[in-house]
Amino acid sequence: MNRVFNIKKALLIPLAIDAGLVFILLLVSFFRKSSAGEVVFLVILMISLSLIVLECIFREVAISGEGLAIKKLLRRKRLGWGDITDVGALVLRKKVYLVLTTTKGFHIISNAYDDYAALVKGIVEHVEAERVEESVKTLMDKPVRKISDIVSAWAGAAVLLAVVWVKIFLF
Repeated sequence: MNRVFNIKKALLIPLAIDAGLVFILLLVSFFRKSSAGEVVFLVILMISLSLIVLECIFREVAISGEGLAIKKLLRRKRLGWGDITDVGALVLRKKVYLVLTTTKGFHIISNAYDDYAALVKGIVEHVEAERVEESVKTLMDKPVRKISDIVSAWAGAAVLLAVVWVKIFLF
């Protein structure tokens, strides 16, 4: 059974909208002959947001019978189930990090992935029970839901839309 988990679309969509609005704002700034400082700021913001969106698009965790594949932008790690020596969890308010300790280091999987409880369950089912900490088992029973990132991304889109509107129609 192979199962692939990606970053939540509910987070990816507003981030992409934010990047698109910054791009529009950058175009408006070029045509309106804005200050060099504003253009440089928007270029840096555009590059940063584009990299974040690309990273979110390419991130995935695939679970198979042989192991786990963690894919990120321009890099990929494969972990066999026997390589995982410990599965732990770190909860910081509503942000959850699954920490996979292996023979060659550690890997972190956040709760920004879709169906995070199923992701955790899939990992726990394949790793020996003595290697899984109790805090991880609690995550399966009572998953932590975080929407503040999504709300922040939509709020950013609303602010950017207002700025674009002001730049186009009031200046």
